[in-house]
This record gives sequence, structure tokens and C-alpha cells, in this order.
Amino acid sequence: MPAYKALSDAGELTAHVTGMVLLNSKSGPEALEVYDTLAAKFPKTPDLMVGGIKILADGVIEYPAQTASLSLPYKNLGTPGPEVIGTEKFKALVTAADKRGALVHIHAIGDLAATDALDAIAAARKANGDSRIPHTITHLEVVKPEDRLRFKALGVIASMQLLWSGADEYTTDLVKPYLDESLSKTLYPARSLADADAIVAGASDWPVTSPNPFLAMTVAITRQGTKGVLNPEEAMTAEQMLYAYTRNAAQAVRREDRIGSIEPGKAADLVLVDRDLLAAAPAEIADTKVLWTMFGGKKVFQADK
Repeated sequence: MPAYKALSDAGELTAHVTGMVLLNSKSGPEALEVYDTLAAKFPKTPDLMVGGIKILADGVIEYPAQTASLSLPYKNLGTPGPEVIGTEKFKALVTAADKRGALVHIHAIGDLAATDALDAIAAARKANGDSRIPHTITHLEVVKPEDRLRFKALGVIASMQLLWSGADEYTTDLVKPYLDESLSKTLYPARSLADADAIVAGASDWPVTSPNPFLAMTVAITRQGTKGVLNPEEAMTAEQMLYAYTRNAAQAVRREDRIGSIEPGKAADLVLVDRDLLAAAPAEIADTKVLWTMFGGKKVFQADK
């Protein structure tokens, strides 16, 4: 944050940065003192802010780690992984964060972790009323069918890394063999969430995987990986993915008043690409090249001719 602030103060920050304070998943409301301190130290500017807190509700789903929190046991373990945040203490933390205007961003890969995260946000909405803060759950590799409608009802954004949603070495070899079929057949339920009117935001999890949105768009639309197609009924459309990486992503970091769409009064942040993403063949979207980028009305990138 000090580096970003120095750039911002010098007028050299060419990105919108929303920092999130990482708190331990077992923290109570008292841990928000860290957020308060950092939010005061780095006051919000048009391009930089401390937005809220991030919590890891579980681990990862792949073998051999298998620390994602599931509703059904892993086949090889006979246990469903650890339940980390399904506590009254966590509900109190989320409620306190919401009350002071902080965004809560929750890493939840397993379906039980997603349920627990939704339950905590529901507790905050019940205690505080609708703050209209777009609390976010990210990853969502498995989501219970009965939870999908709760995203819209609770005003929760589904932030997904759909670059991962094809059949590849991870999903085919390290995930599906170890999950109950009822879970494996719904991996990365992007379309189901969208059809339930959830706001699906595009994300990358960089530096774990590529931040290139065009690669992720192709996989999200085709569900094609190195080992075939994964759950094709969950495929998104190009239009849905274009919104996911613009308007919806801006909402996920509470920047929709300034970025995410081309409207009067918003920042002139524009990207010119070499093809019409809505008309291109899905497989060709991955090859999209950026010709120039404009930040706040100033060109900050020009591709080599």
C-alpha cells in the first residue's frame, strides 16, 4: 500500500487499487482494529482505497491437499474436509465489518464453505439491514443448488476464476476422481449462478494463474480444457463474460460509480482490442490483442505495430 500511495500521490498510478486486509478465519470482531488502522492510514482516493477484509473459509479441493470444505466426504478420505467459518464468532465478525462499511471478501471453494459464508452474510443483513455493500464470495468451485438463489437475495457477488473451468489435469485427475458424483457434475457452476440472477464477476487469482481475461473468457464459453469439455451446461456466453470482466468486476471492488462501464461522469478507462468479442468465435477470443489502453483519459499503453 505505501508503494501504491506513493504512485497515486505522484499521479503515476495507472490502475484502480482496492486493498483488502487479510484476517484469520477464526478472528472475532476485535480483529477489525487492523482494518480501521489501515483504512485511516490510507484514506480513500479515486484510485486507491482499503476496501475491507478478506477471509479464507477453506483450502483447496485438489488431491492430495483436499482442504476445501465440502458437504459430502472425499471418496479417498471418508471425511468432507475442515469446516472453518461455520461459527457464531465468524458471523459476529462479518456483521461488525458490514456495520462499519467494510467489504467482506471470502475465499470459499467447497460447497459447505460457500453455505457458511452465505449464512454469515445473512446474519449481517438481518442485524444491520441491507447495507448494499456487495460482499463477495470467490472461487465457488462447488455450490449447493439450494444456495444459488441466495446470492441475489443477499446481494452477494459470485467472483469466479473461469480459466479453471475446463477439463484439464486438475479437474480430471486431481478433483473428479475424489468427489461424490453429485458434486463433480456441478464443478464451476457459473451458468447456474447466472441463471439464478447472481452477479458473476470475472477474476483471475493472479499470480496463481494468468490474469489475461481473454483466456478465461474462452474457457468459460467453451468449457474446453487440455483433456476435453467440463460440464458444458455451465458454459457462459460472450456477453455474460464481457459484463463479468467490466461492470460486474467493478461492483465487486465497490468501484462501479467510477469504472466498469462507459457512461457520462465515469473515468475514461478504455481498452481497444483487435476484434469484436461478441462476434468472434469463442476459441479465437483467447488470441485477442490489446491495441491501446487509456486510463483516466490518458493513453498508458500502445502496442507495437
